Amino acid sequence: MTYSEVREFYAFKSTSTNYMNFSVDKTIFCPNDFRGALTATLIFVGLVALIVVTVGGNLMVIISISHFKQLHTPTNLIILSLATSDLMVGITDMPFNIVFQMTCVNMSSTFCFVSYLCSYHLTFLSIYNVCLISLDRFYALCYPLWYSNRVTVKVICVVIGLLWLLSFMYNMLYVYFHAPCTKDMLYDDDTVNQSWIWPSIDFVIVFVLPCSLIIIFYVKIFLIARKHAKNIRSIRAQHTSVNTPYERTHKDSERKAATKLGILVIVFVLFLLPYFVFIQLSGFIPAIPVLKATLTILQLNSAVNPVIYAFVFPWFRKCAKVILTLRIFSHDQSFINVLLNTV
Repeated sequence: MTYSEVREFYAFKSTSTNYMNFSVDKTIFCPNDFRGALTATLIFVGLVALIVVTVGGNLMVIISISHFKQLHTPTNLIILSLATSDLMVGITDMPFNIVFQMTCVNMSSTFCFVSYLCSYHLTFLSIYNVCLISLDRFYALCYPLWYSNRVTVKVICVVIGLLWLLSFMYNMLYVYFHAPCTKDMLYDDDTVNQSWIWPSIDFVIVFVLPCSLIIIFYVKIFLIARKHAKNIRSIRAQHTSVNTPYERTHKDSERKAATKLGILVIVFVLFLLPYFVFIQLSGFIPAIPVLKATLTILQLNSAVNPVIYAFVFPWFRKCAKVILTLRIFSHDQSFINVLLNTV
């Protein structure tokens, strides 16, 4: 995502040829900020470390959920989809970010188009995967019987597949009509003046809508969790049992799961917010360093997610231990109970 937005910012905000020279056949990108050798080295090392953490952490999540049969649940499949998109960010966006921050790049319009498409596609997927997690927890907590009967692994696989397909189609249209790569786009005054239309639509679809849904779902989850907690305290005070032990255990489990995933959702929104705020205020804050900082924060989320999993999900720590000690290659390891206190 970083290099795409940097190019877009250079194209629309700068008239200096030091930044960008656009033609229908090729695009040349050159950073205009001159860094000392030490600063450039530190930035390079930091970006490489970020790639290693992102790829390694998300690959661990993907292997864990894919390999261990006990983790094949609807919620974990959404986490798997999120980890896959984060892994692709580490493989595609982050390496190109190093190239564009450190060197001048002469790229073809085709490569420019593909790079834009990958960047927007992965960002869209990350946001809506988090939205799906919120929706999943809402129905699991509020409608447990309906959720257990209707929301199956097969249903979630179909939903995730449709999400990836719709994201690809939408972002292909967005990149074709808005990105400064296609032959139909020439940068005259009319193009610049009309450039706000697609970004405004994209802002609503990619940020306002999913973030509003996330907030609504988790406010309802919070209110319901408080209600359940009050009911449990009331029942204990009266020494009576209105619900069966299974129902109480199930509600407690769903509430705890919603709380843990809520941490993931909140962190995601906090990492996402600076970039979109900057994009909306870029006319008043035309600072390239600020843009780079917000984009780095946005990409950093892909590396932070596996760390969050390690802190809030005991099963992930156990799976990581099995993988790192190579016990994953033992016979029938995919059937072990990773939800127990010991592995």
